[in-house]
Amino acid sequence: MKPLTKRIDESRFDRPISIVRAIVHELRTEKVTFMAGSIAYHAFVSMLPLLVLVLTIISTVG
Repeated sequence: MKPLTKRIDESRFDRPISIVRAIVHELRTEKVTFMAGSIAYHAFVSMLPLLVLVLTIISTVG
């Protein structure tokens, strides 16, 4: 995969709107929102066993 600077033509940096469009296009191409959602989901799901363990310990002790 080419670096971002190689994929975006230098002429597209003439206006700030072009830069924003290039960034949005790159984010959609790389599916960044999907990856972020996956990380958040897996982080949440991995906390559930810990929560069950903590609740079990609290109910046993308290």
